[in-house]
Amino acid sequence: MNLELPEEICDAHVHIGNFPALNYYFSIADVEREMEKHRISHCLVFSCENGKYELTEKIIEAGASNLGLHCLFRSKLMDYLDDGYLRYAEKLLQEKKALGIKINPSTEKHRVTENIYEKPLALCNDYGALVLIHCGRWVEMSGWVFALDIARKYPKATVVLAHMGGTHPDLAIPAIDSAKGLKNVLFDTSQTRQLSVLRYGLEQLGADRLLFASDMPWGNYLQNIVGLLQIDLEESELHKILRANFLKLIER
Repeated sequence: MNLELPEEICDAHVHIGNFPALNYYFSIADVEREMEKHRISHCLVFSCENGKYELTEKIIEAGASNLGLHCLFRSKLMDYLDDGYLRYAEKLLQEKKALGIKINPSTEKHRVTENIYEKPLALCNDYGALVLIHCGRWVEMSGWVFALDIARKYPKATVVLAHMGGTHPDLAIPAIDSAKGLKNVLFDTSQTRQLSVLRYGLEQLGADRLLFASDMPWGNYLQNIVGLLQIDLEESELHKILRANFLKLIER
């Protein structure tokens, strides 16, 4: 089957900031160049640097002129206990300058279920916002089980499990199975190389609950789209994953 890509694509997982392991700083300008190169109309963007909330401000500022950039707030952990910062985060959600929060338990060294995240997560629940959670192989810290606990505790938030719940079939398959009854849970496809995982997610969850994502700059557009083009997708399903599902989130 010859599938036709949408004229414009949405990317649900993009970092900005300094990447010492890559010897690289990935800037807003870099994001915008990638968007133009690959016909990406909308990106969900957040700071990769825990503790530098000024990067959130940079994304918000850029989003004022580029309506395709959508921010998730992220800050140092102690800010989440500070009433002043929480008022700031609530204002971002109220004014839709931020769509929600990004949490990476592996780099922040705290499980998402710990009390330090309780207040910002409650805000996201109150505003029906997004909660994007890194799920990885350090299962004691960033296992998908904790992300689904958050989805149950905050049912009005939309919880997105990054990397299909984990970058290995042994993690992703049980995550998909366990999330089937949780309608507020979506999965992003970033860094998912195994076609079997993508097929299983499609079969068990349907195209409505999958979001295309690149994980830039750790990944890129081409790396992450190739798998979707190899599984048995109807064109309507491909359009949902690459564009329509994301647009529903930002148009709420």
